[in-house]
Amino acid sequence: MNFRAALKSELTRSVQQEKASYQDALEQQVSDNAKLFAKTAGELRILATQAAPDALGIDPEEFTEDITQNFERTEGPGSLIRIGNAQHSGGSAPAIVPFLGTSNISIYGDSVEARRDMAEEILTRILASVNPHALQVTVFDPDMKGILGQFGALKNHAKVPKNILTSPGSNRAFEERLEEIRHEAARLVDLRRGKNAHSFLDLWEESRTKPTVHVVVVDNTPEVLDDRTIKFISQIAKPENGVHFVVLESGGTAIDFGPGNVILDRSNQRGTVTWRSKDGTYTVSTDSSFTLGTASSIVEAIAKFANADAGPEPISADNLRPADGTLWAANSAQGLEAVIGQKEDGSPLTVDFRSANPARPFALVGGQTGSGKSILLLSLIYSLAAKYSPDELEMYLVDFKEGLEFQRFIGNDGKNWLPHAKVVALEGNPVFGLSVLEDLYQQFQNRSRVFKRVGASSYDEYRAKGHHDFPRLLVVMDEFQVMFAGSSTVAEEATNLLSRIVREARAYGIHIVLSTQTLSGIDGLQRKADSIFSQVPIRISMKNTVNESKTILGDRNTEPTLLKHRGAVIVNQETGEDPANNVRGTVTFAEKEAVKRLQTELWELGKDQYSMQRPYIFRGTDPADWPVQVIDSYQGRREVLVGASLDVKSTPITHSFESNTSQSLMVVGNKNTTTQNILAGAIRSATEMGYYQNLYCIGDSWLSDIAHQYGFTGDIQTIAHLDAAQWLATESDALPDRSLIIVEDAQRINQLDRAFSKNEGNLDINSSETLDADSGLDALDALAHSFDGAANALDDSSSIQATGKQRLIELVENGSSEGKDLIIHIQSTHAITNILGYSSEAVGGTVAVNLRTNDLSALFHERVEASEGDPRLQYSRPGVTDQVVTAIPYGSINLEES
Repeated sequence: MNFRAALKSELTRSVQQEKASYQDALEQQVSDNAKLFAKTAGELRILATQAAPDALGIDPEEFTEDITQNFERTEGPGSLIRIGNAQHSGGSAPAIVPFLGTSNISIYGDSVEARRDMAEEILTRILASVNPHALQVTVFDPDMKGILGQFGALKNHAKVPKNILTSPGSNRAFEERLEEIRHEAARLVDLRRGKNAHSFLDLWEESRTKPTVHVVVVDNTPEVLDDRTIKFISQIAKPENGVHFVVLESGGTAIDFGPGNVILDRSNQRGTVTWRSKDGTYTVSTDSSFTLGTASSIVEAIAKFANADAGPEPISADNLRPADGTLWAANSAQGLEAVIGQKEDGSPLTVDFRSANPARPFALVGGQTGSGKSILLLSLIYSLAAKYSPDELEMYLVDFKEGLEFQRFIGNDGKNWLPHAKVVALEGNPVFGLSVLEDLYQQFQNRSRVFKRVGASSYDEYRAKGHHDFPRLLVVMDEFQVMFAGSSTVAEEATNLLSRIVREARAYGIHIVLSTQTLSGIDGLQRKADSIFSQVPIRISMKNTVNESKTILGDRNTEPTLLKHRGAVIVNQETGEDPANNVRGTVTFAEKEAVKRLQTELWELGKDQYSMQRPYIFRGTDPADWPVQVIDSYQGRREVLVGASLDVKSTPITHSFESNTSQSLMVVGNKNTTTQNILAGAIRSATEMGYYQNLYCIGDSWLSDIAHQYGFTGDIQTIAHLDAAQWLATESDALPDRSLIIVEDAQRINQLDRAFSKNEGNLDINSSETLDADSGLDALDALAHSFDGAANALDDSSSIQATGKQRLIELVENGSSEGKDLIIHIQSTHAITNILGYSSEAVGGTVAVNLRTNDLSALFHERVEASEGDPRLQYSRPGVTDQVVTAIPYGSINLEES
């Protein structure tokens, strides 16, 4: 066979071979010295176009924008790449050499520009040909010669995958990048061997997530790489594993990639390149350079494709249901198994929570914005909810980021909530988060006592002994780091408590999922981060930065930086440190309508089998719901509801007037929705508990309107601020038993220090009527009579009443002993002494609303931090509450309506 016939035969076979034979065909091409010529230029051009499709083989002058339309080639990119144009008597044809999946390329020569132009041409073809989600180009240019500078826009383009072009700025950063690439290649080695594939290209068509194509451009002129780095490069430069190097050198090749790799010499005459292979040397003409316009077109094409390509086909929400389709058939005695998606080979991707054999009780989940972390959490929750009944599994679902994802779990119109959910927090905050941890620790302690009584040391043993009164408890805390932000007392308590829980509660059927976008800069966690996370074996990460990947998985595990698509995930159930334990996959897409149908189906199933109670719903910016389910238990009590505790039980906080003295309640804070809700809640309490028979409202008419709205059946009187001082002085002492007096905005009461007479009216010896000259003796007589009446009144002690202020103080100090209970609202701490004097110390309980730390400390006589969030109140009752309690006011009124 002659030279040209051999070439035609070899190239034809290359194009027609199945993927499994790529390697053999390309090896033949490399060794055959008949590469660059054909019988006719036309035949060779056709074959070259097939072997190096699209931008890999096009003449730069023929480049058009539609060349980049084939990023998503089913069969993957071609394995050959054009380096120039071969001339012979029959004309010219493309000169192509092996690259992707088969070879590395060394470019050397005296001219910096010639070496750079050759590298840029190769990389231009690669960037225009390979799926942007599967391509990662690393350029190490320590002398800043501007290699690939025309593609610099890729690094900062908002719509371009972040890792498509990286430029390490130092030898150390370059070494770290090489280590990341090595991890990725090691994963691909296992995948290739499992599929018996010669090259990563053989896996392209069947892979949901395309194998990563790494192209590393290294300018080693002058020789900046030390022997250790060169050795490392030689070890990982395996094109069959997707790792390709393009090395620029001034002289010979310092890095030996082996006999099958491509060496391009630009030392010859201008406009030529010489390919030196083991079988010969071939010189061809270089192509004209790609233009800056070409680079811009490629950048925009990559951005357009990346923005439009959401990744692999979403995995159906049907995968959240048990494989056999039977809901609630699984037993949780030995653990929980959630199917959260599919592995790369299409098999189920699972997460296992276990108390023993091996113990995997807790999980840490990370992922940057837009990575699909919320979808992952939904898939986890719904997979478990479909598999295990509420007898087997209960859930606390806490969202700290004020998002809407957990809103779906509370149902609608009083039905269709997730039956397993006992607590759903939609806008959690540090105080509520701490209360969740406190509840978990109490549950652990309770389980520990019960388990010991029956001789069980773990949940598994307890169930094995036939006991089934404790379901497993799963707590999902999204953006949990909010609990630990800053250096507050709450952050410190939360850190200490979480540390105890993960150490002590591992074996008791309590499972925690801690989810976050970032743990960087969380001071409150730093002190005990190692001791906490060392107890968390399950590590799950979506796409993430290098630093966050190290935090979530481990210092040696940065594979999340290599993930490309939203929903791509790495699961490592062995503490995350070793990348060899990584399992890659794609999470199930928890499509809104599909999971809504599933949740409705679960609710209907639970409605028939269980006496279901709606979960406690915590909204950090909403008042608490009135406790209609427990209010009947307060019937006949001499109490009012103040607010709901800021914990998972939402326990009503009440103020009691039962004792004989000093039982009044003082509310301090600006007049706003919260203070008005507190007063309205007192009126509703009086109405529904049924103890009070008389209600006296000092203030605006809305108070009595609320009383009528709630159906208070006793006597209701409204006293305006203008008349309040006289009413207090002259009538409040004669009020009947079982009276509740509510004073709104006491600062608005006029003339509190003025004395009033019940028998004679106003007693004011300092005032008199002005007389004119024509008044005569009758007027003087009348005035004298007035003074005589006043004197008689002074002699009759029964007709003298205290000032309004004095009577108000008596109600504070002794009203409860007289059957008259007082609730007084004062707008500021500075006004308390003016209104109540030193008797403010005698109030039975105090509610503070939106006060600063200094005012709180003065009010409660101890250091008290201002509460976080709104609406909030802080309540204290000496001798009853051990400390100031933060609570949520009940949403008792609609101010617009009232």
